[in-house]
Amino acid sequence: MKISPSISSSNLLNIGDELKKLECNYQDIHIDIEDGNFVPNITFGNRMVMQIRTATDLPFSVHLMVTNPLDYIYMLSTQKCNVIFIHVEASMYIMRYVNLIHKLGMKVGIAFNPITPIESYEYLFDKVDAILIMTSEPDYAGERFISSMLQKIIDVRNKFGGELWCDGGIDTEMLEKLEKINVDVCVMGRAIFKNKER
Repeated sequence: MKISPSISSSNLLNIGDELKKLECNYQDIHIDIEDGNFVPNITFGNRMVMQIRTATDLPFSVHLMVTNPLDYIYMLSTQKCNVIFIHVEASMYIMRYVNLIHKLGMKVGIAFNPITPIESYEYLFDKVDAILIMTSEPDYAGERFISSMLQKIIDVRNKFGGELWCDGGIDTEMLEKLEKINVDVCVMGRAIFKNKER
């Protein structure tokens, strides 16, 4: 199981140094793009993502928590982005984004908030490369892992053969449980960046 460090939890006043430290131990950088509308918080915009790219060669995995994914997809296609996650709650017409991201040469994933059941979106499971299950409510710092999401993860794993990601409130104690139910990638923020040794 891989760990993907969420750079929004780093010391943003020293983001260049933070990125250099991560390059020694991780295979990608996870970027949460939040627009203050789809979720209350605001993190990075297009310009900041491009600046982060100048500071590291690690691939990006990008989680779009935004109301208009088209504002970001074309820019991301130029920034060595490996996979883009689109929230199913952001549009009634998810396939237009799935097709576009694939056309631009990137992997595409769908993301589910804790409240959203998976059943209505199973038609997408053979169209996407990855699924991300939010295991806490986005996006307030300190939200805890929601234990009932374990069954949701198991249900997805039983129906989906691609990469299965989890994100939200994951600490080191939870990693073993998630590995046992065949999660492929865990996004971790505070658990990494509060660790001085990382």
